[in-house]
Amino acid sequence: MKEFYQYDYNELSVFQTPNLWQTYQSYNYILAKEKEAVIFDPGEFDPLVNTIEKNGLKLTGIYLTHHHNDHVGAVREMKKKYSCPVYGFKEDQHRLPLVDHHFESDARLKILDHEVHVFHWPGHTLGLCAFYFPKEELLFSNDHIFSLGCGRVFEGTFEQMYNNLERVKELPKSTKIFPSHEYTAANLEFSRSILPDDKKLQNLQDSINKKLSSEIPTVPTQLDFELKNNLFLRTHEEDLKKALNLSGQSDAEVFAELRRLKDAF
Repeated sequence: MKEFYQYDYNELSVFQTPNLWQTYQSYNYILAKEKEAVIFDPGEFDPLVNTIEKNGLKLTGIYLTHHHNDHVGAVREMKKKYSCPVYGFKEDQHRLPLVDHHFESDARLKILDHEVHVFHWPGHTLGLCAFYFPKEELLFSNDHIFSLGCGRVFEGTFEQMYNNLERVKELPKSTKIFPSHEYTAANLEFSRSILPDDKKLQNLQDSINKKLSSEIPTVPTQLDFELKNNLFLRTHEEDLKKALNLSGQSDAEVFAELRRLKDAF
């Protein structure tokens, strides 16, 4: 893959940097306005520094979504090199490294002079937060929602994860979603094992394979795409319930069974 990919939304630019280790097929995100920049979840030092230096950016802040090492592994090195403050969720401060400033659940922040909504969405972890830019309709979802999938439930409950995925549905359908991992192909394989005759899923295979074979990320994705294709957002559909032998069951129960199956896939 390239060293970084750039996406421009009016006066904001998003730099997507693939981690070199590739263990988690991970991405870090740098958000810049002109030459001022912030990082969401610095997982690996070298790709981030290369992107910052090549684009002449000035790093002024680091924002953390949760405590897993592939999201915070480079915090200490980045803070040491750039002397910038670190921001994290107050209730998770005991396991986030070097946090200078805390934000609350459902806080409203100013990042690069833009309004940002903090969404506390427990499920993957109890303290997981996502960042949403309403003007640009950008969601940095980290490990909450992926393209064609969602995060594994490590600390929260299936009910929490389901309820918070329902909150994603409340955002504008044109919302651009920036997940932290390149899991689209694996998620599609799982989805087709559940609904092998689903035409929408069948039609995605070639486009996803073409991107990955050309070393092009399959994310960011868009909410309207996910609403049509992501099984974890389609738990209300009768065809899916029938495939899982859960006709008549609640959408939340369908989600829980789907997540269990994905964990064992």
